[in-house]
Amino acid sequence: MSFLTPIFLFGLFAAVIPIAIHLIRRDKPPKIVFSTLRFFRQTTRKQFLLQKIQQWLLLLLRAAVVSLLVLAFARPFFSQSVSAWADLAPRSVVVLVDVSLSMGYRDYLDRAKTAARSIINDLNPGDEAAVILFSETARAVYGPTSEFATLHGVIDGIESPEFEKTRYFPAIRLANELLEDSRFDIKLVHLVSDFQNSGMKDFDSNWRLEPGVDFFTENVGYEETKNLAITGVKSPANLRGSEREDELFVRVRTLGSLRLDQAEIAVSINDQEQTRKVVNLQERSETVVGVSVKFAEEGSHVGKASVVDSDFELDNDFYFTVDVLPRIPVLVVNGDASKNWYEDEAHWFTLAASSNQQSPFVLTTVDHNAFDARDLDTHRIAVLLNVGDLSSSQAQALHAFVEAGGSVLFAPGDQVRAGNFNRQLGNVSPATLIDHGNLAANDYLLIAQVENRHPIMRELNVDWGVRFNDYWALKPAESAEVLMKFDNGAPALLEREVGKGRTLIFASTLDLEWNNLPLQGMYLPLIHETLKHLANTPEKNSSYLVGEKVRLQNGAATTNLLDPSGEALTLQEGEDGFTLRRPGVYRRVVGDQTLYYAVNGAAEESDFASVSPAVLVDQVLNPATTPTKSAAVRTQLLKMELEQPQRLWWWLLLLVVLLLLTESFVANRTHR
Repeated sequence: MSFLTPIFLFGLFAAVIPIAIHLIRRDKPPKIVFSTLRFFRQTTRKQFLLQKIQQWLLLLLRAAVVSLLVLAFARPFFSQSVSAWADLAPRSVVVLVDVSLSMGYRDYLDRAKTAARSIINDLNPGDEAAVILFSETARAVYGPTSEFATLHGVIDGIESPEFEKTRYFPAIRLANELLEDSRFDIKLVHLVSDFQNSGMKDFDSNWRLEPGVDFFTENVGYEETKNLAITGVKSPANLRGSEREDELFVRVRTLGSLRLDQAEIAVSINDQEQTRKVVNLQERSETVVGVSVKFAEEGSHVGKASVVDSDFELDNDFYFTVDVLPRIPVLVVNGDASKNWYEDEAHWFTLAASSNQQSPFVLTTVDHNAFDARDLDTHRIAVLLNVGDLSSSQAQALHAFVEAGGSVLFAPGDQVRAGNFNRQLGNVSPATLIDHGNLAANDYLLIAQVENRHPIMRELNVDWGVRFNDYWALKPAESAEVLMKFDNGAPALLEREVGKGRTLIFASTLDLEWNNLPLQGMYLPLIHETLKHLANTPEKNSSYLVGEKVRLQNGAATTNLLDPSGEALTLQEGEDGFTLRRPGVYRRVVGDQTLYYAVNGAAEESDFASVSPAVLVDQVLNPATTPTKSAAVRTQLLKMELEQPQRLWWWLLLLVVLLLLTESFVANRTHR
């Protein structure tokens, strides 16, 4: 027998009430002293026993009335296997478990494992299920299977979160694809996550689950969270020259629903702590702190900025690298030397490039007449300032220098003849010279167009208020790129790649003869960025994000990249680089040199702002899907269906009425 409303069965305890009343009100015969008993009527033992039986029968009737009344309210019906009948329809279930970086906060991962186990425990023997562990992409897929012990083993085997960011769409779409081939009509997707708001990025708002696939959520996050994180360190990827002291900028942010007023950060270089600072966050949620660090020698240095104390340990450290390289040797060929420093062609250029001891450049200046091809052997960049005629050997040496990977900057002036220049250097120059001196008296040109995406220009956020009183009209080579134009449309700066090297040509001088450029504040950064670009130093980021790829060059062996744990990584067939899977410092050995790659988790994973699970349900659930009833609901509906025609409670109430009549009859005939 089963009951439609079994909670009323607790009312059976009320059957004790008549018993208690009977025991409490039981008569205790008083003792009275009489002189003689001859006037009392003698009662037989049989009459006394009959009265006692009547009292117990009355007690039983009253208890039975209460019990039957309770059973009537519980609405009993005859069935032995209601739950089994309700769950006969098998189901296909996919459990999505979020293992992204944010799941490492406090006990989120343990709560997620408990929720996933509960979902699997609610499955019936005829069901099938799959488990998908996901972060930015699906990390692992297990099932579908009816061996639920295997799925429990998968859940128990989750030891730590992945270090990638959260993305819901790829995992939900994969679950939908798995259910397309499922054997059963009832299809369910359960998502277990902290429902981080950033996980909604890149979501296709037009996509829905297939009709018939129901979607459930299990939120394991807390409403109140707090976190301090270093979201970035601005540092140069490389410096030039040893004994360098440079300033780093550390970005600190308070995240979570509970605001923190201050943070303590520590900065270390090569595992040696250099400084600690207390950061005030009372007036803002984010701040940038300048920190001075010193690099004593050349080589690759590993830095780490850390939050000293935070609830979320996985984002406390931010790694970065700084390569201290030898200074760049630059050969300056002076085409118009003068004893008057103000008029000397190389004076302003030399002053801008290497007047500071911290300059990344080492300049060697030679007169154009003393320029020897052997001078190029010890330099990476050659700068020709208003250099006129060259000998054939000098021109050939420059051509070979560029082909081999060197770089040349041309700044022609009034000493240059177009015909000679084009004949001697036209095969390496980005442009051929046409003529100059086309401006009228008191007329001048301005810079009107700049290619800001170029490496030289993108670092310069300046006002190009330079006046050009004269310039060379240039005809760009076919392979040249125009980086800057005058306001009359003529090219001002061009670049060309030749062999392994590159060349630049500036259409005016780099001194005060044809313009006022050296007197502008942007002159020094322009010279520095130009020489850095011409140095052709291989680009390397100071830090990478988990999920990015490092491509190996220089013919390196495929097993020479070591992850932060020291494990050697091997390239798979067809891959051209290694995908960085975890934060920390990766090492690569090239000959006798060790290169370091600093890797950090996505900053968005440190922000625990969440989205309501209902928003995600509305986003993915197909309107044509009828919500799937849970096993408890289906069981209750079946109970109501079975109980309705039986109506046993009617008979129980009728029996209660009969018992009440019997109780009244017995009570009136029972001696009190």
